[in-house]
Amino acid sequence: RRSPLSRKTSQSLFLTALLLLAVASEVVWSYASMHLGSFAAPHSAGAMPTAATVAFYGGYLAVAAAMVVRPRLFGPMIPPASSCTLAAIAMAASSVLWSFAYGQTLFNPEAVLLAGALLSGLAGAFAIAVVYPAAFTLLNPAPATVVVIAAHLCKRLAAPAIDALGMGINALLLTYALPIVMAASLWLAVRLKSHTPAHAAKP
Repeated sequence: RRSPLSRKTSQSLFLTALLLLAVASEVVWSYASMHLGSFAAPHSAGAMPTAATVAFYGGYLAVAAAMVVRPRLFGPMIPPASSCTLAAIAMAASSVLWSFAYGQTLFNPEAVLLAGALLSGLAGAFAIAVVYPAAFTLLNPAPATVVVIAAHLCKRLAAPAIDALGMGINALLLTYALPIVMAASLWLAVRLKSHTPAHAAKP
């Protein structure tokens, strides 16, 4: 039978791993989603249209401004499951708009592309507003900082593989899967923390 100390260490490591997976999923998704611009616009010579790029970063700036002006809109530091789910749905929806902008005929492809770019920026920024505060709430500052740094290192390591995927269906599926991984990991981390005894210190 494991000792209480061993059980606590295992829980701390598992919590840290879950948060690393959540943050890394968001970071890698942001990188991978940039490839969908090429996937959606086959005549752009491998680069996102300028207007879509502006819309993408405009979405980020809009959420950042909202966080400054109305910080209470983003809920408590430990987000509820609904926040995780909403972020994941918005991320996946933006991927759908990106990828099928030029594959449908009901709406103007450029308008759909811009909508996908804007939603992608909004979703990415909102996901950051969910997972980063959660990491620093559920963990002590030092391990939380390590989690964030490691997540960005994961992106650097994953970048060559994502680049190799190009703008095909595999890149598209990746941007669908990562939001699910992010939401599931963060939900499990919050649940694990809620079942940890109140007297237990943060890892």
